[in-house]
Amino acid sequence: MAQILRSRDAGYCVAARYSFSPEYTEYHKILTFVPGRGGLTVRVLLAGKPVQIADVLADPEYKNREPQR
Repeated sequence: MAQILRSRDAGYCVAARYSFSPEYTEYHKILTFVPGRGGLTVRVLLAGKPVQIADVLADPEYKNREPQR
């Protein structure tokens, strides 16, 4: 799975994606990633390198929990 983001307004939107489920792809059409530690994608953008979150449901800063359930 992979995705490419483009900056838009005050955040990032998905410009291209590969190998996501149709449901997740549909969800991403309305999603904008905003700067912060609330999700993996923005953590990678902030760190400038790969990031691993051991358990997103247990991470108190992680905000995008619904798709993970």
